Amino acid sequence: MTNYGIASFVAFYMMLAGLLVFHKRKNTVVGIGFAVATFIFLLKHNHHLEIQEYGIGLLTLLLLVASGIGALWVQRRNVQRHRPRAYLRLMVVQGILVLAILILTTVHFKDIFPPYLEHMGEHHRFHLLWNLAAILPGFSLVSYYFEHSGAAAGIARSWFARTDARVLWCVFCMSMVLDNIAAAMIGATIVASMYGQHPPFKLIVAIVMASNLGGAPSPVGDTTTVMIFMAQVCPVTDLFKGFAAVLPVQFLLAIWASRHAEKRLSDRQIVEHAEREVERADRELHVAHQPHQRISWRSMCPLLGVVGLLMGNVFYDQPALGLWIGMLLGLAIGRVRLNTLELLRATPNATFLVTLVATAELLPLDEVKPFLNGMTRDELAILLGLKSAWLDNIPLTAIAISLGGFGWGLLAYCVGVGGSSMWFGSSAGVAVGQTFHEAHNTKKWAWPFVVMTTLYLIGAGCYLLVWRVIVPALGG
Repeated sequence: MTNYGIASFVAFYMMLAGLLVFHKRKNTVVGIGFAVATFIFLLKHNHHLEIQEYGIGLLTLLLLVASGIGALWVQRRNVQRHRPRAYLRLMVVQGILVLAILILTTVHFKDIFPPYLEHMGEHHRFHLLWNLAAILPGFSLVSYYFEHSGAAAGIARSWFARTDARVLWCVFCMSMVLDNIAAAMIGATIVASMYGQHPPFKLIVAIVMASNLGGAPSPVGDTTTVMIFMAQVCPVTDLFKGFAAVLPVQFLLAIWASRHAEKRLSDRQIVEHAEREVERADRELHVAHQPHQRISWRSMCPLLGVVGLLMGNVFYDQPALGLWIGMLLGLAIGRVRLNTLELLRATPNATFLVTLVATAELLPLDEVKPFLNGMTRDELAILLGLKSAWLDNIPLTAIAISLGGFGWGLLAYCVGVGGSSMWFGSSAGVAVGQTFHEAHNTKKWAWPFVVMTTLYLIGAGCYLLVWRVIVPALGG
């Protein structure tokens, strides 16, 4: 590995350590981490250039513009609290300033930025960042309408949500036929109706894990399984072998998550909350409200976004586009107003995650590829799963597909479930954080990280036991 590769990995893991220490300044931490990773990348591809060629005057101008962005960012909280509409204009001004920096640097540093822009503009990388940037605010809106429709409270009072274990099994099953992000979002909304905005933290973690477990053996349950399925490297039945890993882990997960002291809300509290939310939704829709109405069917229409997400992901490989088309269609059918304030509230978290993932995309994963060839494919699959808690699992899956020779059911399980050990390790963890902001508190994931990693390794062991020991022995 080159010195630049070592520096990139050191900077990335220092950024992760910074998130543990300075969680309340997470946007600042990832911003600095992204800037350092970009600087290392530029040095690697332009080490022959000298500082005199950079243009001192333009660099000074760019620093002034960057200082202006920093001043606007410092004032954002006061503006957001007292003048929400002005906050929208503030975000637009910051976006224009960022574009100005990009245009000026690209025009002036003609020999420096093409490798960087080419790297970030690669199909799978641009596809990932664009979909994340569009999906996260979209899911926040869908979750908002689902919660305010009263449907989540109705499910919370039903047989399916009488225990935490049943909720987790419902999330698991939904993830197999929908998508792990949609299943996590729906599960989080149901739990919010059961416990309020501060449920047991282990239950939040379990929702993330359950949604990833359900999506791992399904060809449409996760982006990584879709990649494996579309690459046509194996028959779909090989993915189904992953049930040998996910079922025992899901059983143990349900037991672990159910052991807590917090009490759920009573049915009466859930009903009262649902009626208040439906009344508020009807008031925003300017329709007559019926007393004791528990579900606003018009507010359910934006959930067409979930259907659009599934269709866009399976048929066109554009989940974000499908989500927004379905949601906007639902808004038009139900004559529901687009809630721009909820969209703005989701923007900081979306920016944080996209920046974090973009930083991970600058890591030179190709430099570690020669080391990976020296391992057995089963060992490598388990290692990739452990790494997916910290790195984006899509490039890891792409590397695995290029290497070939895997047990594809094990690989789908590893790269799909391994990221559950940390909230930013999977899209489901980010989606749950749109409902429960404490899910993005990295410090709270210390003990769940140990538990989820242990469960992940147990699942991998079960897979190897069944398909490498028991089945060959019976076949022999």
